[in-house]
Amino acid sequence: MLGIILAGGRGSRLGPDAPPKPLVPINGVPLVCHVAELLQRAGGSQILIATGHRGSEVSEALGQHSNLETVDTGKDTPNGGRLHRLAPRVQGPSFLLAWCDALTDADLNQLENQRRSTGAEACLLAVHPPERFGRLNLEGSRVAGFTEKQSDPSRWINGGFFALSASVLSRLTPTTDLERDLFPTLALEGQLTALRHNGFWACMDNLHEARALEQALAAGGPLRRVKEPG
Repeated sequence: MLGIILAGGRGSRLGPDAPPKPLVPINGVPLVCHVAELLQRAGGSQILIATGHRGSEVSEALGQHSNLETVDTGKDTPNGGRLHRLAPRVQGPSFLLAWCDALTDADLNQLENQRRSTGAEACLLAVHPPERFGRLNLEGSRVAGFTEKQSDPSRWINGGFFALSASVLSRLTPTTDLERDLFPTLALEGQLTALRHNGFWACMDNLHEARALEQALAAGGPLRRVKEPG
């Protein structure tokens, strides 16, 4: 099965002196290689990386990896437009897709399994958003205590990993935004399902979050087996 990683965004929250987001090192391994490893575990025998902003740097850095292929999809192309440009490369009945900004210990094989079993055109990984702040417990003006940061089990967000039928490609145009255009349409048609995951998931939008991911791996957490593809 083909795996596609959308890695053309600007990563503006990283700061002007940071490398392109796909190349931010997580324990010495570029973030995009960690994402590719997850797709490979889920059956992605070939990985295409859709590049854009600073794409030449990404392509040069990943040129040594024979199982990773970068494709320039335009500097300012929306994510659905990037996928539209890769449509001719999708030969099978379905494919895996990932943003290049999150890691998880979810069994991504289950995305395609659930998509097929439900007959839906798409299945996304649903995760709990991490809390940014702890909470104050107030009784009037008195601080009665503190609650540590924790995820709200009633809230779910798009975790950035998907299994898609190749049929969705016919819905795309050069200006399609996946989250604003495609996914809401699929949801209205009953063609979008979600695989709920209660385990580890973390995004990487800034260097502070990159260091937090490194600490999770260094502590022997659920991603300790992720390594740089050969």
